[in-house]
Parts: sequence; structure tokens; C-alpha cells
Amino acid sequence: MAELDEERMCWICLEGDVEPSQHTHWVHPCRCSGSNKWVHHRCLNRWIDELQSQYPKKPIACPQCRTKYLIWMPPLCRFDALLVWIDDTLNMVCPSVAMAALSAVLFFSTVTFGALTMIQIVGYNETLTLLHEQTTLASIALPTIPAGLLLTRHIRVDRPFLRFLHIFRSRHQDLQPEDLDEQGEPLPGAPLGDDYFDELPEEHGPEDINLQLGAQVIFSEEARGAAASFVVALSLPSFAVLLGRTVYGNIGNRYMGIFLGGITFLGIKGLASAYMRHAYLQRMRGRFVPQEVQL
Repeated sequence: MAELDEERMCWICLEGDVEPSQHTHWVHPCRCSGSNKWVHHRCLNRWIDELQSQYPKKPIACPQCRTKYLIWMPPLCRFDALLVWIDDTLNMVCPSVAMAALSAVLFFSTVTFGALTMIQIVGYNETLTLLHEQTTLASIALPTIPAGLLLTRHIRVDRPFLRFLHIFRSRHQDLQPEDLDEQGEPLPGAPLGDDYFDELPEEHGPEDINLQLGAQVIFSEEARGAAASFVVALSLPSFAVLLGRTVYGNIGNRYMGIFLGGITFLGIKGLASAYMRHAYLQRMRGRFVPQEVQL
């Protein structure tokens, strides 16, 4: 009786028994004591709904005494329970089905790309003969063609050119002895050397990024470098065949011409990348901050 006579105050809405109403339902769901142990039933339900919407798997507990609330739900009828079971089963099965469908689409896409690459290099009739006679081997080997082409992205052909440019610059742009301390480190205020600029990140950022959904991410500045590298790697056979037929068409062996065309394409790509890196570092060396106020 003493608990009913004490002044109650809801710790959520901070309203008390000043204006009691017959529609107000008070509950005491935890081990808290005092006037703040009471809470309106409707306020508690709203508070629980907000927490469950943010943290569905987190147990609901009192923020003061950390007592976990015992939430009782009315039992479902058989029809509702059947619908819930079907929904839970679909939620468990559908991700696996979707992953299998995406894997099948990716597999057939890689097989198709590998077959088109074989047609470009070997020829149409020879590729059809190979597919009819060695079906199992072709189904295993063809998907590895685009995978191998994508691995060529990690072959940095521009590194030898950049190393040569670094050696050439170091002969003309070494720091003077008066700019170094006893340990050979640059003094404060000394000009920046080649080692500092060589460690700068690339102008267009890394080529490998995490794939995310959304047009804003796909067409962002960070994704353009990765997309360009992806397309160039997959187009290597086409450029190899084109250069093999035009530049090395006089060679009697067709496959040797295609091989030399691919090497030439990689060399041109590496040389262009090295030149762009060199030009970017030269621009970084020549940057300055203009003085706004003349002293």
C-alpha cells in the first residue's frame, strides 16, 4: 500500500501523478527503487520499439539498474505461425539461391569472354573444334582467361622506367652537403629530395577499391581509376591481335606476332604510366604558395 501512495514519475516522459487518469497504466519492470522505478506502459512500449528498430538483436534492459526486461508476446495462431515459418525459411534459403545465381551468371560470363578471346587469337573454326572435342577442358580453361588478364593489372611495367628516371634525376638533383646533418638527414628548411616525392601517392589514387552498389560510387573519382584498369586489362587480347596484325604482320608465325603485340601494348602502357607519374612529380616539385601580403 505504501508503494501505491508514494509519488510516481515516469522516467521516460517525466510525468507524475499530478493529474491521474484511469487510462494511465503504470508498470515497475525492473529492480530500481524510488519514484523513478515507475514508467508508463505506453512510454515503455515506444522506448522498446525505438531500441529494437536500432538494435534488433540486442536484449532490452533498464538503463539504470541493467535489469533485462521480460517481454511477453501473445502466442500466434497456427496460420500465423505457418506464415512466420515460411518467411524465416525464405530468408534462410534466398541468400544462398541468389549467390548461386550470381555465381552462375559470373561463370557463364567468364566462359563467354574466354571463348571470344579464343576466337580472336586462334580463329573461329579452331575454337569451335576445341569446344566440341574438349568440352570439359574448355569449361575449366576458358574462365581462367579473364582471371589471368585481371592479374596482369598487378604487373607494374612502369617500375623499370620510374627507376631509370629516379637514377637520372638523382645525378642532377642531389641535396647539397650543407643541407644535411651529421647523420645525412635533411636539415629543417632544406629542399625536398627525390625520396620524399617518390613516396607520394599516385594522383588518381589506388586502382583497387571495394566494390559497392550505387551509381554515385560507381561514377566517383575513386572508382574511375579502377574501372579504367579493369577495362584495359580485359582489352589486352584485342590490342595484342590488332598490333600483331598491323605492326608485326610481316612475321611468318601469327601467334608470335600476337605475343609481340601484347608485349608492345604492355610496354606502351607502362611507358605512358611512368611518364604521367614523372609529370605529376615534376608538378609537385614546382608548386608554391603565393604570398598574399607583401612585406
